Amino acid sequence: MSRRVCMLIYHYWPGPEGGTERQCRRLATALTRRGVVCTVLTTRSSRGVPVREQDDGVQIVRVPTVESFRRRPATSLHVAAPVTASASPPARSASAGIGHFAAATVAFLNALVFQISAAAFLWRHSREFDLIHVHTAEWIAGFAVWIGRRLRLPVLCKLATLPALPPTISRVPFGKTWNQMRRHAEFVALNGAMAEELAAAGVPAQRIRVIPNSVGIPDVSLRHEDANTVLYVGNLSQGSYKAFDVLFDAWAMVHDVRPDGRLVVLGGGDASPWERYLEEHGCRASVSFEGYVRDVDTYYARAAMLVLPSRQEGMSNALLEALSWGIPAVVSDIPANRAVVVDGQNGLVVPVNNAAALAAGIIRLLGDAGLRNLLGVTARRRIRERYGVERVAEQTQKVYDGLQFVSG
Repeated sequence: MSRRVCMLIYHYWPGPEGGTERQCRRLATALTRRGVVCTVLTTRSSRGVPVREQDDGVQIVRVPTVESFRRRPATSLHVAAPVTASASPPARSASAGIGHFAAATVAFLNALVFQISAAAFLWRHSREFDLIHVHTAEWIAGFAVWIGRRLRLPVLCKLATLPALPPTISRVPFGKTWNQMRRHAEFVALNGAMAEELAAAGVPAQRIRVIPNSVGIPDVSLRHEDANTVLYVGNLSQGSYKAFDVLFDAWAMVHDVRPDGRLVVLGGGDASPWERYLEEHGCRASVSFEGYVRDVDTYYARAAMLVLPSRQEGMSNALLEALSWGIPAVVSDIPANRAVVVDGQNGLVVPVNNAAALAAGIIRLLGDAGLRNLLGVTARRRIRERYGVERVAEQTQKVYDGLQFVSG
């Protein structure tokens, strides 16, 4: 008998997709092809978005929030503030304080209305599901455990970031309750480091599985490398853990040695502080800020390498996607990156927070087409063997088949 799964996620397609949203959509579609009945329960971002629709066999149900009554989707209020190149934060004006309070109030009400409407939907349709699969370990995971207990449905929580159990933000109703309840879910960790964090937090080993993020395998016949192009993919609004300071410090060093090199940055957020920073270092013209891009594959098809200097990651979608195109990567030495990249085999691993080492890795690959090709071939093969979406869907389906509701 096919398992019937309610996938719970706050933001979802067709809005701007982050890594969590892309993974959810990719996995839901692959599981549907395998006979799993998937319903995605998410928020309705505006009046222009339908309440229900089908997406490659996946049923999408959107429940209201305060913002559901807008004509157009609003910018997400859950995005971290951008990091600037300045060492000192700007002074906060009275008007900025009022704006922050208003935004926090709307975010609180959004979460409250979502909790009520999602609970009502699940209560009415509980007989249609065998389990709830929530796609982040933030407050929504605790909410899922709470409603799952009342409906006697098992709850599987897929982790998205490190720390594995991120602090619940204060602007969410019942945040402290959700913070505690999420620990009682069944968990999917993306790598061993996440699993170890969960165990250290007191989650029993029998409730932890390790399944990585997935990626589709593109047609590399479409690839036409530009040997001078270095690619970075990530929103500029994501905070200090993405290490933009390290990235642009390193690029200034690269530019001194390889003035023909070009850094292409994909992702939303305010680029102006970094544009000023690069201008001061004399390399602004060699960096292209493309903003939010839907067709990222066009850029993967041309890039010579990917660079990922993060201080913290769960498992980077951009990294998996780049490697699937046969593109080597220069990455920071953190657990999530080491789970994917083996130094000298499918990319280069450099110390965290070390701009000089990052620059040296980039310069090395820019100057060695043979090494890029060798690393790229291995990268694509390893992705196909370990991270292909069909393989990950198969592993996830096996977890589903073993889940049953356990009280307490």
